[in-house]
Amino acid sequence: MLRRYSRSYVALTESACNLAAMRPSVAASSACDSAAKRNNRNHKRRGKTMASVSFQQTKEQQRAKAAWDAVQEVDRKSLDVKKKYRSLVLKLPVMILTNGLGQALAFLKSKGKGDANDAHEIVYAHLQNWLFREIRWTGANQPTLIERICNTTSETYRQATTEALSYLHWLRRFAEAVLPEPEEGEE
Repeated sequence: MLRRYSRSYVALTESACNLAAMRPSVAASSACDSAAKRNNRNHKRRGKTMASVSFQQTKEQQRAKAAWDAVQEVDRKSLDVKKKYRSLVLKLPVMILTNGLGQALAFLKSKGKGDANDAHEIVYAHLQNWLFREIRWTGANQPTLIERICNTTSETYRQATTEALSYLHWLRRFAEAVLPEPEEGEE
């Protein structure tokens, strides 16, 4: 009973600290400091300090990390690839919503023609790597994403589409932030 009370007290105090961050005051600041000290004491009693407590990343954080790594990889490529990649990442979500994930992937593969340095192939590879990692595929023995999409259930297809759009949201944000804009008529 005492443990449940102290956890809810810590949660209430932490939310008060979050509010205090928006409107700092001396009283709120001291309440946050004392709550942090109390929380550290509780963890030390159990043999842990706050620094040693691990927190699991959310799915959004995992997507963001993977997208950041992907855009950083593209940023080391030629200027032409950077511009085409940015343009593709900006347009691909609309293409998926309009035509479906399978058709959008087929478009990327047809334009990429197997060239590992082509922006279409790079976007396809980034999507394939992410979706292979995140989707539980039925009969996951197909080597390419298009084959898995063609041979999966409609439920898994919907999950893959939703996950691809969520991942592309982060790719788009980071591409806009890091990669150069194509000039007029270059898209």
